[in-house]
Amino acid sequence: MEYIWKITKNNLLTSILLIAALISSFWGLPKADYINWQVIALLFNLMIVVAVFQRYKLLDLIAVKILNLASNEKNLTRIMLLLSAISAMFITNDVALITFVPITLLISLKININTIRIIVLQTIAANLGSSFTPLGNPQNLFLYAYYHYSWWTFLGQMMILQLLATTLLWWLTRQIEITPFKLDLENPRLKRPLIVILFIFMFVAILLSVGRVFDYRNITLLIIAISLITVPKIIREVDYSLLITFILFFIVIGNISHIPEVVEYLQLFLKGSMMTFWTATILSQFISNVPTAIMLSPFTSAKMALIWGVNIGGMGTMIASMASLISYRIYLRNFPLYSGNYIQTYIKYNLAGLAIFLPISSLLLLLFGQ
Repeated sequence: MEYIWKITKNNLLTSILLIAALISSFWGLPKADYINWQVIALLFNLMIVVAVFQRYKLLDLIAVKILNLASNEKNLTRIMLLLSAISAMFITNDVALITFVPITLLISLKININTIRIIVLQTIAANLGSSFTPLGNPQNLFLYAYYHYSWWTFLGQMMILQLLATTLLWWLTRQIEITPFKLDLENPRLKRPLIVILFIFMFVAILLSVGRVFDYRNITLLIIAISLITVPKIIREVDYSLLITFILFFIVIGNISHIPEVVEYLQLFLKGSMMTFWTATILSQFISNVPTAIMLSPFTSAKMALIWGVNIGGMGTMIASMASLISYRIYLRNFPLYSGNYIQTYIKYNLAGLAIFLPISSLLLLLFGQ
């Protein structure tokens, strides 16, 4: 309890959610089944495995080997976007940016490149790439479990967004300079390779538990046991504040969804795919896409519209996707005087993305929306 108090005291969002949970409990005591324990367990498992990959330099090694193939800035930018997008599909957009943005900054010390542009485009690539799979970001993981998607149905519904994302990123990089250069990044040494291989198998087990081949509870127990035996300190690197924040979200939304007046109003307001899509996209700009997904899901059956809305809604303002703030903070730690330039570039590219995505997505939902 003391640990929970320490987390909420130092985290504004968690503190607000704790107060909201207490207030909303006046309409009815919260129940344990409000909490989606599958999502909590899968996030926990993923955090442990990715922490191992980061600690023992697996992701850095892969990135550097690929980046040494770059021969000019356009080539470099597109490789970084590909790395960010594909890795985000499996290790979440947050972790992809935590891993690859520092590598971009390291490269910027060796050659003259437009660092701000590359990092902003990396952020868009990670946010859009993460939308493709259930593991890509927390809102997908939650909605995948909440609506009982199959793996292939989910990928099928998100495929069109990935095609649009690829087209958008290719278009945004079309005019980047092609002045030749040669990168010679030193390959990081892979540490504890046997442990890394073991956790690669654990990562595959997580994927299979998402696909419901294995019971997520058994995989969670297995990962905890293996972690305690091989790298016990890794348990401390889990972001427990994020897990507690999710639990509080579930309690608040569970309480609210049992207030008849609220249910009636929101179900009426979110009637149909188009209203759900636009509400999710706009609301994400102000409270971020993860809480938007959790907040709206009990009140709409337009699941495809909601998933598209919260993922496309990750573009726009910097708080629309919390992963975007990660890139910004990493850049700001290194170049604090260029905050204004970064924000200006971020807004320009994200507005261009929304201008392309919103009308096309709206038209597709009118034709095929569920």
